[in-house]
Amino acid sequence: MLGLVAVALGVVMVLILLVEIASTGNLSQQHPEIDTGSGEDEHEKRDIITTEGPLKHPKLPKTQDSVGNIKPSELLLRGKTAGNDQPRRKKGANQHPPLIKDKLTLVLCTWSGDTEGFPRVEMLFSSVSKFLSKKSLHELLLVVPDGDFPHFKQEFQQRTVGFPVRLVADERLKTLEKEEMLSLTPKGELKENGGRGANYRMQMLLKLLISKEVQTAFYITLDNDVFFKRPTEFSDLIINGKAIVQGREAGRHRASWWSASGTILQNPHDCGSSLVRDPFQIGVTPAILHTHATRSLISTIEARNGTFDRILFQYLSNKGTADWTEYTLYWSFICVKNYGEVLHTHLPDRRLYDTSGFAWSSFDSYDVDAVFKDNSTFFGVVQSISGAPSADVIKALSPRFV
Repeated sequence: MLGLVAVALGVVMVLILLVEIASTGNLSQQHPEIDTGSGEDEHEKRDIITTEGPLKHPKLPKTQDSVGNIKPSELLLRGKTAGNDQPRRKKGANQHPPLIKDKLTLVLCTWSGDTEGFPRVEMLFSSVSKFLSKKSLHELLLVVPDGDFPHFKQEFQQRTVGFPVRLVADERLKTLEKEEMLSLTPKGELKENGGRGANYRMQMLLKLLISKEVQTAFYITLDNDVFFKRPTEFSDLIINGKAIVQGREAGRHRASWWSASGTILQNPHDCGSSLVRDPFQIGVTPAILHTHATRSLISTIEARNGTFDRILFQYLSNKGTADWTEYTLYWSFICVKNYGEVLHTHLPDRRLYDTSGFAWSSFDSYDVDAVFKDNSTFFGVVQSISGAPSADVIKALSPRFV
C-alpha cells in the first residue's frame, strides 16, 4: 500500500511540474530546488553586441561613464579587460530575470590558442547565419579566456556576423585560479604527462556555469568542430516545451562517466548505472540543456560548502568520482530529480547530430553530400581525431554555408 501511495505521489509531482513549464516556464513554485533566479539584476541591451548584416563596422551602443560623458561602450563585454572590472563569480551571487521561452541561446567556449579548432569558428558562425532561423536565436554567448578578450573585442568591433553575439570572460564564471586548478588536477591528466590537461576539464564546467548568463529557457552547447547543416527552427528542437536529446550511442559514453556522476550526486535511484543502458539519454556536444535545471545542479553541488568548479576539481582526486563529465552530471541530476521526461524528449527519427565525423581517420571516407542531405539530424561534427587538418575541413564544408 505504501508503495502505491509513493508511486501516486510521484505521478502527481510530475504532472504539477508539467503544468508549471507549460504555463510559466518557472519551476521554482512547487520545486524550490530548481533555481529560477528571478530578480532585479536584468541583463540590459548594452551587454549585447548585435552584429547584423554584411561585414562592416557595427554601430556600437553608447554608455554613460562615471562623470556623465557619453563615449563608445567599454561595458558591452562581460569581462574585466573590456573595462568591466567585475570580481570573479561568487557562490550564489547572480540573480536573474524570467527566462525567454521561445528562443534559444548558443554557447561556444573557445580560445585563440586552439590551433586546430579555433580556425573553424568562422565556419561555425557562417553555418548559424545560413541555417538557424533568426527568430529562433536570442544570442550566441562566446566564452573566452580573459587574456583573449582584447583580440575578440577588437574583432567584433570591426565586423558583423549576422546575429547577436555577447562575449563572456571565463574569469567571470569560474573561481579557481590557474595554479589551484593545476594543483587539483591529477598528474595523469596533465598535458605534460599525456593527458588532455586541466583546461579540458574546466571547459566542461564552463558549459554548465554559463547557465548563469543565459537568458533563455534552453541553451545549446557547441564546440569549434560543430556546424549547423540544415534549416532549423526553434520548434524543430523544442517539442511541446521539451528539448530533444541525441539518444544512447554505443561506445560514446564510458560507464565510468555515469558511475562517477551518479556517486557525486548521491543518487537514490541508481541513475548513474541505469543510464548506461537507457536509450533515452543525452549525447555529447552539441547538446541542449535546460537553464533552470543546470543552475539547480550547480546550487546542489555548491550546497556542500564550496564553489562548483572547486568542488568538482576536488572530486578528481577520488577514483570513484574522478571521471565526471558535464553531460553525465547534468543527465544524472535530472534523473535523480525525475525531470528527464519533463524537460526532454527522445525521437527515434530525429537526432541532434550526425556521427560520421567522430571516428579515428573518419574524414577519409566523410561523405559531405550525404551528411547535408540527411534531414534527420541538425548538426554535423568533424572532430580532430577524424584525421583532417582544419584547412581541409574548411575547404570541404565552407561552400555549403555561402
